[in-house]
Amino acid sequence: MLEEFSIYGIPFKKILIAIITLLIAVVVAKIITINVRRALKEKLERERVELLNKIIYYGIIVIAAISVLHQFGISMSGLLVAGGILGIAIGFASKSVVGNLISGIFLIIERPIKIGDQVNIENVSGFVEDIHILSTIIRTYDGLYVRIPNEKVFTSDITNYVAHAARRFEYLIGIRYSDDAERAI
Repeated sequence: MLEEFSIYGIPFKKILIAIITLLIAVVVAKIITINVRRALKEKLERERVELLNKIIYYGIIVIAAISVLHQFGISMSGLLVAGGILGIAIGFASKSVVGNLISGIFLIIERPIKIGDQVNIENVSGFVEDIHILSTIIRTYDGLYVRIPNEKVFTSDITNYVAHAARRFEYLIGIRYSDDAERAI
């Protein structure tokens, strides 16, 4: 009886299966994201857990949508070509973001600076407050927070004042010619 009905030439049975598939995908995605949130609530920052949940949720929905489109006979090759062109356009548009991301990964691996270090980067002096994947936050001696993109941090000269325990300080002390030099020393 369901085979008799069709909408725009698509059998009602296929439409019903597609709707049920998408609903099941939404339910499964919700269950997985709730469990991920519970498991990682105390292990990661809230913002990172929410970002991971969104990636998982929409990833499951996209996979289900692709499988539904395949049931309707829509070829994925056209979508892949369009996705490739879109990927190239996004790649050119986000060149600096990708550069900051890669520089952030290298900064985390190489660790030329650590949180709490006193540094001078790009003529900004202060304490390293946080090292994110895209930028580094420095609190200046004036109390200002400065965000420096990791690409600039990685490619610029970094002066780390506390990386080595022994440091040399140079003081210039002047005395008058009429004063006793031995006594001044």
